[in-house]
Amino acid sequence: MNRADERRGEIARTAALLFERHGFHNVSVGDVAEAVGLSKPALYHYVNSKAEIVAWIHDELIDELLARLERDVSANCDPRAGLRQVLVGTVEIVATRPGYLGVFLEHQREIPRELRAHAVARRDRFEQLVVTLVERGMDQGLLEQRSARMTSLALLAITNWSYQWYRPELGAPVEVAEQMFETFLAGAATPLGLDEPLEGISVSPTEVEVSEPRELLSDDAWAEISPMLPPQGTGPGRRWRNHREVLDAIAWKIDNDLAWHELPEDFGPWRTIYQRYVRWRKDGTWDRLSEVAQQRGRFTEELDWVLKAGGNRRSESHRGVR
Repeated sequence: MNRADERRGEIARTAALLFERHGFHNVSVGDVAEAVGLSKPALYHYVNSKAEIVAWIHDELIDELLARLERDVSANCDPRAGLRQVLVGTVEIVATRPGYLGVFLEHQREIPRELRAHAVARRDRFEQLVVTLVERGMDQGLLEQRSARMTSLALLAITNWSYQWYRPELGAPVEVAEQMFETFLAGAATPLGLDEPLEGISVSPTEVEVSEPRELLSDDAWAEISPMLPPQGTGPGRRWRNHREVLDAIAWKIDNDLAWHELPEDFGPWRTIYQRYVRWRKDGTWDRLSEVAQQRGRFTEELDWVLKAGGNRRSESHRGVR
């Protein structure tokens, strides 16, 4: 980087701070020049207008984020890792270059007309790559089957608003981004929030009493219901918890009337169990299991938890998943 590029970077960082503190339209070229320590004529040696500074900031930010995203998509990484990096990279920019994300989001229309098409194309490319990662996550069974575009926009909404509230005392950028991404990935509602009616949600007790261990799914019962399950999937980067282990966990949850997050750690991450259960409720798998539980006489008692977990479909719209 030569001296002129260093000076342009200094101008961009200084202008972004001024725009954030005083508002874009309240800051003049003279204000920027004074803050940088240049005369107004000297500033014009580097930049033609405030609008051109906006274009610099825009390009610096989108080029950095887009380069990371292009690498992740090309490397065929775990889609969740790529999406996580979108959050991490953005919060790091908010923390290290104050004002940049605000300029990027709020003043894109100020970009000079002759530079605008390039800026829009870069933004569109970025958004499309986020959609690509979401689609891959859905195809691999890692994300719920919903509108990939709407899911992507939800992630970007969480990400972009960080410039309004991020402060260093909240934690390091990576730590804050991790918490945001975990919320996006698992859903904002806790298992309790999904288990209880919206009105009068009660607080789970700190200590949870559970029943004595019951015999989990027998080999004979497993042989009866396993044909009703979808093909066993695989997930990149980690062992895919098999269906039988998941059913054992669901049976334990139902027998002990637990909230999902109260499942013993021996069963593995409760979110994995919960997400598999929700998927099976949506795709009709649980209906098939319930039919087996009702029709297979000698296994009916052993599989009574299947019917309990099936619940009453009419009440689900009011109570959420149970």
